[in-house]
Amino acid sequence: MDAWIDGRFVPQDQATVPLLSHGFSRGVAVFEVADVPVNERGPAVFRLDAHLDRFFESCRLLHMPVRIGRDELKAAVLGTVAHNGLYPCAVKFFAYGPEVEFNLIPARPRVSVAVFCYQSHEERRSGAPVAPVAAGTAGVHKLSPRTAAVHAKASGNYVNAYLAAWEARENGYEEALLLDESGFVCEGPLANVFFASAGRAVTPPLEKVLGGITRDSVIRILRDLDVDVAEADITLEDAVGADEGFYTGSTARIVPIRSIDGQPLAGECPGPVTARIHKALNDAYAGRSPGYEHWLSYVDGASGPQGAPGVPSE
Repeated sequence: MDAWIDGRFVPQDQATVPLLSHGFSRGVAVFEVADVPVNERGPAVFRLDAHLDRFFESCRLLHMPVRIGRDELKAAVLGTVAHNGLYPCAVKFFAYGPEVEFNLIPARPRVSVAVFCYQSHEERRSGAPVAPVAAGTAGVHKLSPRTAAVHAKASGNYVNAYLAAWEARENGYEEALLLDESGFVCEGPLANVFFASAGRAVTPPLEKVLGGITRDSVIRILRDLDVDVAEADITLEDAVGADEGFYTGSTARIVPIRSIDGQPLAGECPGPVTARIHKALNDAYAGRSPGYEHWLSYVDGASGPQGAPGVPSE
C-alpha cells in the first residue's frame, strides 16, 4: 500500500515525520476521511468536493499555508485510490507541518499534504442495518467555539473525543455522547447526532459542532423525503425522551442509538426515520439515487465490482 505525499507515492511504512515536527508535537494538522463505495460504474469517493471544501477551510482556520491547489488535491485523492486498487475503502488526507519546529508559530511554515487509503467498517458498507449502540454521556464536555476552532477538522481537537470515548468504554457504553457546558447535546466523538419524534428530526445547531459531511447529506435527504428537520438545542431529557436517535459519519454512515445512560429511547430501535434515512443514504452511496449522483466522484481507470482490483467477483 502506498501513500501520496507532496506529489509522489511512497510505501505507507515510509510515510513518516520527525517526532519534533510541528504537526506531531503540537497537534497542528488537519485531515479528512471520505468513504469510497463501489457500484456498477466503479469505485467513487462520496462527496469528495464537500470534503475538499472543508479541508481547505480547516487549513485557513489553522493558518496553514497549503501550497497545493484544490483541483490538484482532488486528482491526488482519486489517483491514490486508483493506484492502490483497494475498493471499497476509506481515503484519508492530511495537511501537516513535516519539519522539526520548536516555535509555537513556525518560523518556517511549510505544510505537506498526504493521502492514504485503508479499509474499515466493512459491515457498514454492505448496506445492512448496523446494530444499535448504547450511548453514555461523557463528563468531559464538547470543546467550546470560544476555546478551539471547532469547525476545523483538526487533529488536536480529537483529544477531546478520545477522552470521551475512553470514558464511555470504562462505563460500559459502546459510544459517547458529548454535551456542551450548558448541558445541551452536541455530538459523538467521531459523529454527529440526530433525534426524531413523531416523524420530525432534530440535530444540534451547526455553530456548536463540526459540520459533518454526512450530517449535511442526511439533512438534505430527509428534507427531500418530506421529513421536517430542525437545527436546535437538545436537552439530555429531550434526547432520552425521543422516539429514536442515530449517529452519522462518513464511514459509519447511520448508527442507531438504543439507549442513553442506560435509559432506552421511547420508541422502537431502529425507528422509522432511522430506517428511511439508512436506506436512502445507502442508495446514494451505491449510485441508485439520480438526485445525488453528483455526490460521487468516480475513480478514473477503475472498473466496476466484477473487475476492479481488490474487489472479488461473485
